[in-house]
Amino acid sequence: MGWAILNDCRFGAAGGAPPVSGNHPHSARNNPMPHFFLFLTIVAYVFSLGSYSRYLRAGKEISGRLGTVFLVLGLVAHYFALLERARGSHTVPYHDLNGSLSLFGWLLALTYLGLELFHRQRSVGAFVMPFVLAFFLAANLTEG
Repeated sequence: MGWAILNDCRFGAAGGAPPVSGNHPHSARNNPMPHFFLFLTIVAYVFSLGSYSRYLRAGKEISGRLGTVFLVLGLVAHYFALLERARGSHTVPYHDLNGSLSLFGWLLALTYLGLELFHRQRSVGAFVMPFVLAFFLAANLTEG
């Protein structure tokens, strides 16, 4: 009984979450950070792809390490982009197709990073990163 009263006070008599409007503190209009994390993720993934491709072509160890550093930076930025998506929609990030694509790209990048750290083989990054980038771009550029 006590929880029902608290729920009515918090979400209104009809129940459920209040509608999200443009004045909501986590909306994109009031918070430009989601765009920052999207941009940072794209830049980091593109630099990671370039570094891994250079490592595959030239074999320089510094290029492979830079690819890994940019991959880690991209994973962190992608995580915060997923977090902002979840906050903005008030649900899990895989609730819709775009969120699922983005989450799949993040998990693919995380899995590759784990395999790279375990096997110490960086040449595969040039083949994995285009897929990660494609999933991330497909998820974030097709939103309406």
